[in-house]
Amino acid sequence: MQFRKALTAATAAVAIIPIVVLAAFEWRNVVSEMDALEKRQRMTAERIAEAINARLSSALELMLLAASELPELASIEARDRTLSHIARAEPAFLNLHFDTPEGISRGFHPLLNPAGVPNNGVDHRGRRHWKERRTDAPYWISASFEATGAADERIVNIGAQARTRTGELAGFAVCALDLKKFAALAAEYENPGDAIWITDSKGGILYASRGLESAPISTFEALIPEESPTSPGPIPFQAAQGQKVLEGWFAQTGLSGDWRVMVAKPNALRQMELTGIVLRSLLLILFVLGASGLAGMLARRPIEKALFKLQSQVAAARPEPLSCERIHSLAEFEALQNEFGLLMKRLSIARAEIESVNRHLADEVARQTKALRTQMEMLSRIFESLADGLLLLDQEGVIVWANHRAERLFAASASGKILGSAAGTLVAQCFRAGNKAPEPEAVLSGGTHRLQLKSASGEHFLDVTAFPIEGGDRFARGILIHDATDAARMETLKENLIGVVAHELKTPLAAIALSAETLTRRDAGWSEEFEDDLLQGMQREVGALQQLISDWLDVARIDGGTFIIQKRIVQLKPIILRAQKRVRALGPAQIRITIDPDAECVNVDPDRFLQLLTNLLSNSVRYRAQERECIIEVHAETKHSELLLSVSDNGIGIPEGEEKRIFDRFYQVNMGMRRRSGGTGLGLVISLAIVRAHGGTIEVASTPHVGSTFTVRIPY
Repeated sequence: MQFRKALTAATAAVAIIPIVVLAAFEWRNVVSEMDALEKRQRMTAERIAEAINARLSSALELMLLAASELPELASIEARDRTLSHIARAEPAFLNLHFDTPEGISRGFHPLLNPAGVPNNGVDHRGRRHWKERRTDAPYWISASFEATGAADERIVNIGAQARTRTGELAGFAVCALDLKKFAALAAEYENPGDAIWITDSKGGILYASRGLESAPISTFEALIPEESPTSPGPIPFQAAQGQKVLEGWFAQTGLSGDWRVMVAKPNALRQMELTGIVLRSLLLILFVLGASGLAGMLARRPIEKALFKLQSQVAAARPEPLSCERIHSLAEFEALQNEFGLLMKRLSIARAEIESVNRHLADEVARQTKALRTQMEMLSRIFESLADGLLLLDQEGVIVWANHRAERLFAASASGKILGSAAGTLVAQCFRAGNKAPEPEAVLSGGTHRLQLKSASGEHFLDVTAFPIEGGDRFARGILIHDATDAARMETLKENLIGVVAHELKTPLAAIALSAETLTRRDAGWSEEFEDDLLQGMQREVGALQQLISDWLDVARIDGGTFIIQKRIVQLKPIILRAQKRVRALGPAQIRITIDPDAECVNVDPDRFLQLLTNLLSNSVRYRAQERECIIEVHAETKHSELLLSVSDNGIGIPEGEEKRIFDRFYQVNMGMRRRSGGTGLGLVISLAIVRAHGGTIEVASTPHVGSTFTVRIPY
């Protein structure tokens, strides 16, 4: 069956070659005709542009002649006669007139407008040609427009300055051009099947072939070059009018180069010619295929019979053919059958030898594979049991193996899978260590580097150690990744704790020492009132130390799980007033308290609730805005079986993105202000523990430089 197809295909291919050559010649003829058509259309666009330029140049020369002659004529009658003589020289003139510098017509051709009214003495200052006049150029040409007055149709104006021999401005010579004359120029060169249109500087259509009059010029201008051609002469373009595609030539004309002449043809003409060539070629090919199939059918029968017998013997792999399989015709196929028999005998002997070798090799491969699999499984279990992440790279620096710990470390930052990605790209993508971040090449070259991992889940610190792997074909380098986040955080907490403790203990102890030194001076003669003030100051500083120690003990209780509360029914307002009294020493503040009647009594631990309110109020006072009075509003109400307590202030607020961090230990908003505001950074940590011990929640909403609001919700 395959042989029959090949024979038929070969016969058809030989016959199709002349058809392809003939189709190529036909194609060349059509292309030549299309080139001739395009050349004719290019010449048409060029000739129309030249004819329009010639007509515009003639009209402009006559206008410049009128502008030079009219100022020397004293009477209106003499100007009328001169304009009449000039109009006879150019049929495209609809009218010519001379306007004084004040805009009054003093010379006109024709003398009467279409309504029979004299044209002389008319005030032209409201007319379009007067508004478009130019004093910085000797002449100007307007875009087309619908005129009213001396000419009631679409026209184009040409104007020129009229100056005396001494150079003084005597007025303006203006003419209106009949656009029908320019349309007639295009009609003279129009050929059947062509689409021709002419536009002015504003896109107005001066002339359009039949069927194009109603089409807006924007339909055709979509693919027309906006700039002038860099070389002289027309340039090709393509445009669409609805479903019709036009191809042609585009030329710029007019004395200022802003008129356009476009000559195009429907693209369907080329498509019809090409379609005809394809159809004729397909018919010839089908005919040749049929004839080839018939010839192949007659020629293949003896060959196909011999091949069928040989195929039957080969399929059964018989060294000797059956009687029905023996070939008696076509000596070549008979010799091939004999050679196949000899080959099958030699193959039978070789097959037995190969099977013996294969069995031995299979046993050896199975043994080696089992040993290698055992080693790989053992190494994989060892690597997977590591507490650190491990990456293995190939010679190109691509990650080819990673244990689960490494994948978890990279999962939050790496985009996509890490296997198959370049290690240098992964390091550059995931890690950043501030301004001193090492280059990925330095990290992978060796040694241990502390890197900072940024991800949506937070900030992590990793110790990355790269090491070479000697004698490995698949693995060339390894990277060991140790999660040092806890160690880095502990270092940070230790530094913060040491700084806070040093400051918070140093300040009250210094005050107590100074007060004690003052009291011990026997020669000072202090008054009893002054000594009382010193004692009270010492008492306040001792109280600050006691509060600091109390906060640390509370944090220890929170960590140890022994932070407990004892709730009972108490009045809320006295607790708020006691907290207000405690924070007075921190600075001036106006505290406004509003309590709904249903929230006057609450079921809380009074001491812990006082500590909560004191922490919230003291934060509002410490972080007050220096440029305005500190106002704190405390509001309590019950809603949905919950006590809602809100503390709002007009202080400096919390920086955007830092709302969650204010509940971390030792964290203070705007750490640079710590020395001014005081505090240990533990107040909100303890406040959060108090609220949670009551079974409630605490939330914060803040706007920088406007203020903050803390909202506490406790089951009622």
